[in-house]
Amino acid sequence: MQHIIEGFLNFQKEIFPQRKELFRSLASSQNPKALFYLLFR
Repeated sequence: MQHIIEGFLNFQKEIFPQRKELFRSLASSQNPKALFYLLFR
């Protein structure tokens, strides 16, 4: 679980700010009917 939390915090701090416009455009252009969440160790 700690690995997931660290990855999320890293995404918020490092990745999202650098690609904010990309994620904004994806959020407004996608309309998924299903979500698949996979976790591999």
